[in-house]
Amino acid sequence: DEEHRRTIQYKKTQENLVRGFRDFQQGQYARSRDSFQVVLNLDPENELAQRYFQLSQIKFDQQVKQLMQQGNRNREKLSWRLCMDSFSKVMTMLQGRRDNLTYNEAQKYFEACRLEAEGKY
Repeated sequence: DEEHRRTIQYKKTQENLVRGFRDFQQGQYARSRDSFQVVLNLDPENELAQRYFQLSQIKFDQQVKQLMQQGNRNREKLSWRLCMDSFSKVMTMLQGRRDNLTYNEAQKYFEACRLEAEGKY
């Protein structure tokens, strides 16, 4: 019945809000963004979920940008393993999205650093 359905929907909304906040506090911005998206799918007017969905996206983008900068600094320092590590993390965060320019850039630099690292041994 309608009341039962609303109760289940409310419970799912609350569970995902709690999960989203926990992940946000732990710096797991992709996961928090996903949880807040679930909340918005269930309750599009939820202002808290809207706000934290946007904040999660901003924080996620900042993490990616910082890792790209770190990778480039390591590349300039000829620290190939650290360079590979930074760009690998970016590729993982962006989940292999080959349509994403940052993913493609990270992949290109990862390969360049890998080749340099192999050339060292």
